[in-house]
Amino acid sequence: MEVIELSQRHIIFKAELEGWDLHLHLIKAQHQNYLIDTGIGEKSLVPIWEYLKGETKPLVIINTHYHWDHIYGNYHFSKNLIVSHQMCRELSFETWQESLVQAKAYTDEVAELKLANLVFDHQLAFPEDELVIFHTPGHTLDGISIYDAREGVLNMGDNLGDTYDEIVPTLDSSKTVYLESLNKCKELKPKICISGHCGIQKPDILDKVTRELE
Repeated sequence: MEVIELSQRHIIFKAELEGWDLHLHLIKAQHQNYLIDTGIGEKSLVPIWEYLKGETKPLVIINTHYHWDHIYGNYHFSKNLIVSHQMCRELSFETWQESLVQAKAYTDEVAELKLANLVFDHQLAFPEDELVIFHTPGHTLDGISIYDAREGVLNMGDNLGDTYDEIVPTLDSSKTVYLESLNKCKELKPKICISGHCGIQKPDILDKVTRELE
């Protein structure tokens, strides 16, 4: 797994899987650390645990959406605060058996279902660390984005496609709803955008997605 230090505050863990990449995002903020998504389980998490050795600040887990490759490692954090949209909690429960089947192609680990213990509808903030989490349906109806106002870093989950050349993701929502989510992101004027699969992108990626939707 490749470790990319964007700054002292933002660290990206990139895993190259068969046919696609997966990026987990660690934010080392002043009061708490935040791990965005738990990947495909232990295989994804070992490098992150190593990176956090000796860290005393609480670790908050954030699930960007319910797809298995973003929540499979949740059960390793049974004592942590796990945050998601309320629909993510519901959809994770409803699709868990399907998730176990999908995971078999990538890991021998049989995970236990661990749902978020803090859910929200429209927006949730951690003002002490200058983070805001907000609902951005598109790729999935439960999708969220996480914005760090201190450094202008925006994590969009899977609301960007798997690669730069295929930057428009598959959509569970209408194009209109997805465009509304993109506009919320644009209004923040981020300096960097981060995606679960296509990784680190410049903010003009938002305009590219919009153009390709037209």
